[in-house]
Amino acid sequence: MTECPICKRRIEDYPTLHYAKCIINKFVQLYEPTIPKAKPSKNVSKILQKIMEDLKHQANTKLPKEFYEDGNFIRLLDFVEKTLIFISENDGHYRAWLAWLLIKIQTELNAQAVQFNPEKYHKKIHGRLPLDPPLLFYDYLAQHPSYKEEKNDHKPIPK
Repeated sequence: MTECPICKRRIEDYPTLHYAKCIINKFVQLYEPTIPKAKPSKNVSKILQKIMEDLKHQANTKLPKEFYEDGNFIRLLDFVEKTLIFISENDGHYRAWLAWLLIKIQTELNAQAVQFNPEKYHKKIHGRLPLDPPLLFYDYLAQHPSYKEEKNDHKPIPK
């Protein structure tokens, strides 16, 4: 068992993942207050805000609280939303790349949805209650470790 030099917690498993999350959490806590809040007026900003608000709503209301007791995940979502909207509102070049990112995400999700076989995947996660196709597709994309045959979902971060 190791002690984290950042948060002083004992680490039993996946120290590299723990260190990465601690560094991100500290960075977010330090940097977030320096970013001015921008009111979304551009289309990309409005889309990003809607996506981030929905993610935060889902995390706050639909998921088990023990995953988010420390508030780090919600704080990260707030930081990402605030940063992306600020950049989108103030830099046309980055706004264009963010628009391209959204289009590529939509294109890739559509391609994955076409290839997705709900019956085959449902057999892989047997024992779970039947899900409607959108939730089954979500489970497939998220590849939550409890639904996978391989339980170790955390890979070491290369040095």
